[in-house]
Amino acid sequence: ADLIRFLTGKEIVQIGAFTARLEKEGDVEDNFSACIQFEDGSIGMLGASWTAKGLGSNFLIFHCSNGSLRVHLWPNQPCVAHVVNPKAEIVFETPEPLGQYPGSWGVDVGGAFARAVLGLEKPFCTGEEAMRSLAVILAAEEAAKTARSVKVKF
Repeated sequence: ADLIRFLTGKEIVQIGAFTARLEKEGDVEDNFSACIQFEDGSIGMLGASWTAKGLGSNFLIFHCSNGSLRVHLWPNQPCVAHVVNPKAEIVFETPEPLGQYPGSWGVDVGGAFARAVLGLEKPFCTGEEAMRSLAVILAAEEAAKTARSVKVKF
């Protein structure tokens, strides 16, 4: 939820969701799917599965007015734009991973967190932003439990 909010620059205002426990034991769901509505009326889908087999499912796809953007769908092409007009495919270069953090795209997330806690730099995400994303997740949980679309309350 936080990544979609960050990348689109839009707030999620309403959500409908489903959860399921397909393989894991206990009361924790291992699959989640939601339809989200943004403040400007556009819609999107958000999902998570801890039971997907074979091809991993840790990716984002944005379908936009002039094409689509795939982020982390294929390891050898981590960020690809498919443009409609003019028709083109653009493969974006990504930073080299930090030596001790393979797959990090050159971002020292753990170090940045520690430096923010120590007051040495500003955090990537403020507490207020985290609370907004948590509000989306709590609304999704309510939507799944009640089988109704729920407005996000900030």
